[in-house]
Amino acid sequence: MSSAPTPQTHRLRPLLAWALGLAVLGWFYAWAPAAFRQPWLTASPTGYYHELTAGFLSGHLSLPRVPDPRLVALPDPYDPKANAPYRINDLSYFQGHYYLYHSAVPAVVLFVPVRVLTGQYLSETAASFIFVLAGTGAMLGLLASVRRTLFPASPPFLLAASLGMLAVGQGYQVVLRDGMLNQVPIASAYCFFSLMLLALWHAGLTGPVRLRWLGLASLAGGLAVASRPNYLFCLPVLVLPLALRWRTDGFRLTGRTAREWLVALIPVALVLAAQLAYNQARFGQLLEFGPRYMLGNWDQRQLAALGFGNIAANAHYYLFSTAAYHATFPFVTAPSWQAVGLLWHVPFVWLLALLPFAWGRDARLHTLALLAGWAAGANLFVLLLLPSGNPEAVLTSANARYVLDFLPALVFLAALAALAASDAWSRRPVARRTLVATAGLLAVISAVAGLSLDFQRYPPEAYRSFARIVNRPVWWWQGLRGAAYGPVELKLQLPTDRIGAYEPLVATGTGEGGELLHVFYEAPGTIRLGLVDSLAVGPQSGPIVVDYAQPHRFSIQLGSLYPADGHPAWGDLSDAQIALLRRRLVVRIDDRVVFEAPAYFRPNESGRVLIGHTDFLLAYAQGKFSGRLLSVTRGPLIPSAGLEEPKPAYGALRLQLAFPAGRAGITEPLVTTGIPQAGDVLHVTYRADGAVRFGFDHWGRPGLASDWIEHALDGQHSLELKSGALYPPEGHALLATLPVDQRRNLKDRVQLVFDGRVVLEGTLTAYGSSPYDVVVGRNSIGASTAVYAFTGKMLEVERVAWPSARR
Repeated sequence: MSSAPTPQTHRLRPLLAWALGLAVLGWFYAWAPAAFRQPWLTASPTGYYHELTAGFLSGHLSLPRVPDPRLVALPDPYDPKANAPYRINDLSYFQGHYYLYHSAVPAVVLFVPVRVLTGQYLSETAASFIFVLAGTGAMLGLLASVRRTLFPASPPFLLAASLGMLAVGQGYQVVLRDGMLNQVPIASAYCFFSLMLLALWHAGLTGPVRLRWLGLASLAGGLAVASRPNYLFCLPVLVLPLALRWRTDGFRLTGRTAREWLVALIPVALVLAAQLAYNQARFGQLLEFGPRYMLGNWDQRQLAALGFGNIAANAHYYLFSTAAYHATFPFVTAPSWQAVGLLWHVPFVWLLALLPFAWGRDARLHTLALLAGWAAGANLFVLLLLPSGNPEAVLTSANARYVLDFLPALVFLAALAALAASDAWSRRPVARRTLVATAGLLAVISAVAGLSLDFQRYPPEAYRSFARIVNRPVWWWQGLRGAAYGPVELKLQLPTDRIGAYEPLVATGTGEGGELLHVFYEAPGTIRLGLVDSLAVGPQSGPIVVDYAQPHRFSIQLGSLYPADGHPAWGDLSDAQIALLRRRLVVRIDDRVVFEAPAYFRPNESGRVLIGHTDFLLAYAQGKFSGRLLSVTRGPLIPSAGLEEPKPAYGALRLQLAFPAGRAGITEPLVTTGIPQAGDVLHVTYRADGAVRFGFDHWGRPGLASDWIEHALDGQHSLELKSGALYPPEGHALLATLPVDQRRNLKDRVQLVFDGRVVLEGTLTAYGSSPYDVVVGRNSIGASTAVYAFTGKMLEVERVAWPSARR
């Protein structure tokens, strides 16, 4: 005979379910392709938060980084033109010291304790993960508790959809997948804000106050503000329940009331006082957080803090702007740094329209909705007032990572409204079922958009198996319509009267993301071909001898002519074979290869292929080909003779080269690895007196730079680059043969040897890179730190033999 469940069992089951769900969510948040996995701990400092940690542990508020004496000697060290050769971007400089203007809270609560306990540094990616997982766990626990307490009979499917939205629909991907310096304080603020809401709920919103929970809420609120100052405007939620209860009591001040107010105010006041003291100690001003002294390409002192002139542009991006939409996965793609409209991409928040149906049903629901709504609205309003940090480059400050400041609260409020409405319509089954179905559909759309924006940050081969499954319906439909995927075969006759003109041959995609292959009529007997895309000028051919009087057969292979990497049409082709087609440009004229170059092609998800004309990139070619197009066909995806199986190459790169003359002030690429938004570029900068300086650009994060090397333009030189991107991903059989210390030395260090001596070296975990994305002499990923091509002579390129295990 089974015993009835005890009250303790009833309390334990939700806790176990919450823990299990959080473990699964933690696995998903931490997942990354093998080539993109970042270490959670590192023995050497690799980021600015590590430097701040080292400074704190040595008793200093500044970073242990000595400014260049030439920067210190400048009459105005904040002049971006004068300080360009000497500054460190994104650091605040004040009176001979570098400071981190980002919040010190993550260092105090995470980085310093980890350093003390383990002797190593917690990676910034790991810190963002911990904060986001803790914040999401608090939000999930809060919603589950509210449902159990207020709406126990609400449909379980509706609760599941709401919890799913809090897990994958709140903008986590930009903070987690780009786990870098700027994301850490945003994740920290989200974590402590979520804990504040959870603690306020458990403190009691309408009945007797639990002082311990109220004190925890106050402490969490203070840490949220110290992490992100814009959360200051969310602090009224701390005292709102007390104020409402005090009003109900006729504003009588009793001993109980005084204790509640003191517990609510003292912890947050102490945290804010510590923050103000921190500001005073660094910059001599209580309200100076450091952004005005930040060095970069513009003078931060000239930017207004807030302004009403920014509202329209910011509101458009946060609420209404569209992304790019595709028939195949990922279905939604967008710039990783710029926000896209949440009303399009998180339609689950449309359920906020149900709030009037739920209003007034329960005082606790009423108060909790006010808290979440105030917090979301206050943060969104402040962000709408925020000016662009670089108005010369972009007019809006609507950064994708900022959505974590307000979107979770909006999703929580929408879920609250849906649960309350389902409870209110308990006796209206048709309305209730319609609500549940609508909420489920909106949740699915929101989740698909969120996952698409998440996965777009990885090379397509990372999610190819998943994409092939979800793309099968599209493949079936395209097959019915006779879709073709292979190279373009043209028979044409060139015009004889267009010498000096540029005309289109093939264009793929759209102006927001497309490529154009154009022809330049250089002389009566020669042409040149060139590739440009929406981001940058691409490779250009040398002179090609042609007979203008005769027809020619052009076979054009562009990576954007082929289906997306996860498309089922690829069949059983290997990663290497797909990469061979997707990552190179090949043009044959009358069966001879006249132009071949590696290039990064974005998938042509729009399906547009324009032959002999273009309606975009018109700055690079006329709108229409003026010769005669005699025939146009599409070749097979897989050649009848089969496709070779390239073998991936791993190991350091050794280059023999000669630098160009007359390029003073120009930065040119030497080696590029990875993909846009997640790549690295080894580049060289030239000086008028013949000196050069090498730099290693790590997209969106601090890189490395060498000293100036005198008299480097003369003669030939050898370079040898070692970078983690040039070696196999973690778990690869080749790495498994090496001892752990040697493996870590290969993956987590960058070293450049110039003519036999080390000129650049440091601990830096490069972005993982497919071996097919390693490009020499070209900035194939469109990094802003270098022009497209190296203009010197690349005399020899070879891979250094794979190191044997040394014990």
